[in-house]
Parts: sequence; C-alpha cells; structure tokens
Amino acid sequence: DKISLRNMIDKRIAYMFTRQYSRKDVVKFYDVFPENVRSYSGFDYISDRTMMRPRDLIAFVNMILEKAAGTSVISQKTISDVEAAYSRKRLDALKIEWRSVHPTIDSYIALLNRQTGKNGVKELSSRDAMLDVCIELTDLENRGGSRDECFAKAQQYSKRENPKKLFELTSCVLSVLYKVGAIELKLSKQETYYASYRNDAVIDAVQITEEAAYRVTPI
Repeated sequence: DKISLRNMIDKRIAYMFTRQYSRKDVVKFYDVFPENVRSYSGFDYISDRTMMRPRDLIAFVNMILEKAAGTSVISQKTISDVEAAYSRKRLDALKIEWRSVHPTIDSYIALLNRQTGKNGVKELSSRDAMLDVCIELTDLENRGGSRDECFAKAQQYSKRENPKKLFELTSCVLSVLYKVGAIELKLSKQETYYASYRNDAVIDAVQITEEAAYRVTPI
C-alpha cells in the first residue's frame, strides 16, 4: 500500500542523504520533494506513475534526484521533465515484459497514441486502427509463434465482418491493455475507474460493454 511505499522511500532518501552529505538530521521525502504537483500531493503524483511497484518507484525517485543534483529544492518542472524520460523507459519495458505472451502488444498500445482523458470503447471499435490490429493478428497464423486470446476474436471478425465481432475484438484488446497496466477501465457510468495494480488484476472482455470507457494510466 502507499503507506508502506512512503516508508520505503523515506528510508531510501534518508540513507542517500546521510551517505552523501553526512547529515545527522533524518531527511524524508517532503524535505526535498514539493508538497504538491499539479492537483496531487507530491508523493501520490509520483507513486501513481509507477503502478505502486517498489522497484519502479525507487527508479523514478532516483532519476528525479539525479536531475535535481546541485539544486536546493526539487521543482515541479524537474519532476515533469524527468517524467517524460521515465515514461518512455517504462513503456519500452512494458512491451518487452509482455511481448512473449501478447506478440502484437506494440499495436495494442499504439491504439492509445495521443489519447487523453475519458475515451469510449464503442468509439475505439469504429476506428480504422482497430482494423489494422485485426489484420496483424490474423497474420500470426502465417507467421507461427505465440498467439493470445485476441487472435481468435480477429479470426472470427475476418470470417464474418460485422460491428459486433469487431467490438468483441476491441473488448479483448482493452482487456489485455488493462491487465498489463496501460489503461484504467470504467465499466459503467455509475462506477469509478479500475486499475489492475490497485483493483482486480484482470477484467474479462465480456465485462466490457458499449457503456464502458477507458483512460490511459498516468505511467
């Protein structure tokens, strides 16, 4: 949980500053980081961009401290500048981590390009980009190698091209993107957004209806 992560980072920062500067006073997170970043607390802003993974949190904090070396305080701009580089690294790592299970994960993630805020699942299923993903998935039959659960959905659509089959493929792809931590899902207007790192690890494709929406995770 965030309390445990905060305690871990406080200890990490205290160790680093004691080792580097031989300070006797215990240095904690908010002694060097801003209280707020945009509309979030400084720690929440950073931890939300690491999917609450201890290793990733430490990596992000270390990158910020390295960028801010030689300055007396860490500014919001410093955090924003480092965030761009951190996100690129995490995105590359995410693709590598899941490519053996989902060989077309790069194309799934490409569907999220330039998307911000709330996005409708129904709207995504009507985009030409989803048809491109379908073609790439069906091509796996010729290339051999591993195939994920979306391969069968793509085959079904290619045999019977109708909006319902394409929506089923879209729901399958979004289920994968949710699982790997690329998106958060809102299954109905009454519900809040779910994220795999803080709620159910998996949301089945059949749970994703035309009423559902998604947004790209902060990471």
